Amino acid sequence: MTETNDWLQLANTWQAQAVDLPALRRRTRWYTARMVALISLEIAIVLMIWTLAIYWRWFQPLPTLWQVWTWLWAVLAPVMTYFNLRARRGTWRAQQDSVHGLLELRIRRANANLKTIRYGTIFSPAGMVLGWIWNGLTVWQYGGDGPWWLLYSGALMVTLIIGGWLLVIGHYARRERRTLAVTESLLQDLG
Repeated sequence: MTETNDWLQLANTWQAQAVDLPALRRRTRWYTARMVALISLEIAIVLMIWTLAIYWRWFQPLPTLWQVWTWLWAVLAPVMTYFNLRARRGTWRAQQDSVHGLLELRIRRANANLKTIRYGTIFSPAGMVLGWIWNGLTVWQYGGDGPWWLLYSGALMVTLIIGGWLLVIGHYARRERRTLAVTESLLQDLG
């Protein structure tokens, strides 16, 4: 009788479990792979910017204003990558391969994503302003004929891209806050 009751108690405990551990492991592995791919892409972009800066400086010289622009991004891109990597410190691997460990990892990752989004909301408007200033300097130094929207097409394109990016990360921030709230509640329920 005791053995049957033990099995019934284990079955009830298993059915009451709020988290599917194999599915949680799969999602965690997928998220880790996606995070590694995005960081690798970010590092590849930094290397591409450095390569272009070197090429445009010594092999195919650009006008001085454009060289300064290139070297400015050669400095800003690794700084932004550093902030991204710094925000993600401690989010690569779970402390334990258990439900609690994986949920705690999910919470750390959501907090890191929210921190990265905060950095993005600081850098993005600054990038927009920098694009407009730089486009204005280019028009002022090199002149140009045509309608204003054509002369400032670079700054307009930067504004559209960054504005769209801000909308995307705003949606992503709301999703991460929901994930954070659900995961914290689930972790609290599990004890």
